[in-house]
Amino acid sequence: MKNSIMLALLCAIAIFAVACGSGNNAAKGNGAVGNETGKDTSETADAWATYRKDGRSWTYKMTGDMKMTTTVKNVTDKGCDTVTQMYGADGKEMGAATTTPIKFETAAAPADGKAVETPKSKEEKVKSAAGEFDCISYDDGKTWMMKKYPAIIVKSDSMELVEFKE
Repeated sequence: MKNSIMLALLCAIAIFAVACGSGNNAAKGNGAVGNETGKDTSETADAWATYRKDGRSWTYKMTGDMKMTTTVKNVTDKGCDTVTQMYGADGKEMGAATTTPIKFETAAAPADGKAVETPKSKEEKVKSAAGEFDCISYDDGKTWMMKKYPAIIVKSDSMELVEFKE
């Protein structure tokens, strides 16, 4: 279960990195015109902003009352490590923490030269136990991610952000 959750989060990060790569704009895709809010989102998001501060951490409460805390460690210009610890409904650690290296690299453009389109997005303020955040969703509101730190999910069907430390 722990590995499945980690894999799902890493896949979400990889998808976002591809959307931001090669000059693509994370907020608008590759040249797409605006979003459904009609706001100008022409600034380019830093896909790695989440991981650029040593000690930043966030905790999710997940289905089954499990919790997962991720902390950023060992930040350099080229990457960092994330340390993730799972906790059971009883609050006890579920095994050893997992360390995952993150490289601040953007995926290369497709060899065929075709642009990768970012899915249509929605933006709104979303409340969670950790506070209220400006969020963006690429799946019609099923999953809300922080706009400022795009790799952090604020709310989804199976998890909610319950603590966030800058």
